[in-house]
Amino acid sequence: MLMLLLAAFPFRGNAGRRAPEVSGQDSALYASLRRLECRADSGDPKALYDLAYVYELGYGPVEPDSLRSLLLYGKSAEAGYAPAQNYLGYRLFNGEGVERDRIRGLDLIEKAAMQGDAKGAANLGWLLAAGEGVERDPEKAVYWLGKAADAGLPVAMMQLAAIYAEGLPPVAPDTLKASGLLSEAARKGVADADASLLRLMRSRWQALEATEAVGLGLSFFTRGNAPESAVGLFRIAAGKGSAQAYALLGEAYALGKGTEYDHKESLLNFCKAAEMGNPSAQFIIAETLDVFPDALTGLLDSPESGRGGMDAAFWYGKAAQAGVTSAAGAHRRLCLPPDRQP
Repeated sequence: MLMLLLAAFPFRGNAGRRAPEVSGQDSALYASLRRLECRADSGDPKALYDLAYVYELGYGPVEPDSLRSLLLYGKSAEAGYAPAQNYLGYRLFNGEGVERDRIRGLDLIEKAAMQGDAKGAANLGWLLAAGEGVERDPEKAVYWLGKAADAGLPVAMMQLAAIYAEGLPPVAPDTLKASGLLSEAARKGVADADASLLRLMRSRWQALEATEAVGLGLSFFTRGNAPESAVGLFRIAAGKGSAQAYALLGEAYALGKGTEYDHKESLLNFCKAAEMGNPSAQFIIAETLDVFPDALTGLLDSPESGRGGMDAAFWYGKAAQAGVTSAAGAHRRLCLPPDRQP
């Protein structure tokens, strides 16, 4: 999996770029392009970069001109504009539309990364992880990919997750870090890139502590990006004795989120959590029994199911003792005679 993710340069540099905003009117279009050219002529690095892009693709009255585009990218890079350095570095490193020059290409990518350009950091991290054109250095790769991931680039999150999933000596595997990165990448819209990596991570979640599994599961569950994985983590944590995990499973079954809707399973899991002392589950069971006194009849064999005197008042009392404010009033309502009700 790691080798698959390291098989392609993550950022070409111009992906997702838009042409400069201009009016649909011809006169406004010419005026906008003219203003861009004037700023570029004055040496504005960003204007040089934007104008290079116009000539690279052609825009409005401007015909594509690859040579002029490269010259403009070069001027922008020489002026220290990081996006231009990264993009031109990419093209030189790969020989895309220009004679390949890996040394200069790597130098430009490094300069972009050093200036804080997220795509430059992602590219540099990839090169260091893959040992492509440079000596492999997993620790530096993690550093630069981490910079890019912190800047919000999903592809960098995926690259970094792949390293943490399998390890890249001397970088040791880290299931929690890898899973967290996958969760964030999925939240940002990576729908399919993490499928096989996620399968790998699931095989390792069994080794997590219960609190770790609950925390990771919540990151998947609350963001709504991988609820099935969340439910799997809750089950692992529940199997290790986590009352919170049982309560979360109850919620998942009640909502039909990450699993099919199942009212019976929801109540069973909330009951288990309540018995283990989870205040939220105790309050939910109390509310259920308050409205439907026989709701749990036949579901559980233990007296804690709502039979044997452990009714709504009992669970309201438990929840109130645990600090659930709204449970205290409900407990008084059920326990005090009508003439002593507040």
